[in-house]
Amino acid sequence: MAPIGTGTGGVAVIPGNGGSTTTTPGAGGTSAVSGSGGVQMVGAGGTSTIATGGTGAGGTEPAAGGASSAGGAVSMGGAGGTMSMGGMAGAMSTGGMGGAPAMMPACLKNPGQVVFIGDSYINYIVAHPELSVLIAQDAVKDSALMTGQAYRDYAVAGSTMAAASLNMIPPQWNTAVAASPDIKTVIMDGGGNDVLINNPQCKAAGSQNNDACKMVVDNTVKAVGDLIGNYTKAGVGDLIYFFYPHAPTGGADISDYALGILQNSAKLVTTASFRMYVVDLVPLFNNHPEYFYLDGIHANAQGEQIIADAVYQVMKDHCIAQPASKGCCMP
Repeated sequence: MAPIGTGTGGVAVIPGNGGSTTTTPGAGGTSAVSGSGGVQMVGAGGTSTIATGGTGAGGTEPAAGGASSAGGAVSMGGAGGTMSMGGMAGAMSTGGMGGAPAMMPACLKNPGQVVFIGDSYINYIVAHPELSVLIAQDAVKDSALMTGQAYRDYAVAGSTMAAASLNMIPPQWNTAVAASPDIKTVIMDGGGNDVLINNPQCKAAGSQNNDACKMVVDNTVKAVGDLIGNYTKAGVGDLIYFFYPHAPTGGADISDYALGILQNSAKLVTTASFRMYVVDLVPLFNNHPEYFYLDGIHANAQGEQIIADAVYQVMKDHCIAQPASKGCCMP
C-alpha cells in the first residue's frame, strides 16, 4: 500500500460509477470533524462521530450521501505528498448513504486474534496496568472472553512510529505475525514519542505551523499507512487507533494537527472489508487532571481504565472481536 500523504489544503477524490465525490480537507490537509465527541466511527456504510464520556458541540457529523467506488482509486493531493490506493476491493462511502454494505466482522475464535502494538500508553506498568489486560477484563464482564483468556500485547514503552529509535512500533507487527499470522483485530496507538523524545521542540504552541514539525507528523502518518497496507494483506478486518489526550506538559497543537490527519486517513482507508476506528482521548481527559500520572504525560490507573472502557465500547458497538454467541459476527 502506498503511503498516506498529507499536504496543505489537499483534496481527496473518490471516483464512483457515473460521477465522483470530492472532499476537500481543511487547512494543513486535515478534515474537520464536527463535535468534540470522542470516537470517529468510519465504516463502509458511512461516517459518524459519537461522544464517549461526554458530548461536544455538534456531536455528530451529518451524513452526505457519498458515492462509492468498486475497485476504484483513492487519491489525496496537496503540497506535501500523495496517496494512491488503486484497485482496492470493496467500496467506501463518504456519507451515510450509498456504498457497498459492510461485511460482518469475523467472530473471535481465540483471543490471540486480537493484537496490541504501540507505546507506553498501552504498556507502562510504572504508571498504569497494561491496557490489553484492562480491555480483556471488560470483555470478560461482557461475556466476550472467558476468565483467564488474554489478548496479545507487543507494545513497548518509548517506541516511536517513524523517528529512528531503539524501539519502533512497525517491527512489533512483524513480531506478532511471526508468533501467529491469524490476526483479525489490531488495537494501537503511536506517534507521541516521535515528538516527545525525538522532536521535543514540536511540543511548543503553534508548532502545527512549523514545517519541520509538520514533516514529523507526515513521516509518522506515512508509517501508519504502510502498517495498514500490511494489515489488509494479512486479513485484518478491524483497526482501532486511539490517540493521545492533551497532556499537562504540552504538545496539544501538534497533537491536534496529527489527529485531524489520522481521522481523515481513516475515511480514506476504510472499505467494506477493512474498517478503521479512531478514538480521540482529548474529550475524555479534558478537565480531568486526576487521570494523569505524576509525570504529566502518561495516564495513571484511573485514566487507563477510561481508555480501556472507550476502546472496548467501540469493540462492542461494532461487534469487533466478539464470540459467535453474540450473534452479530460471521462464524
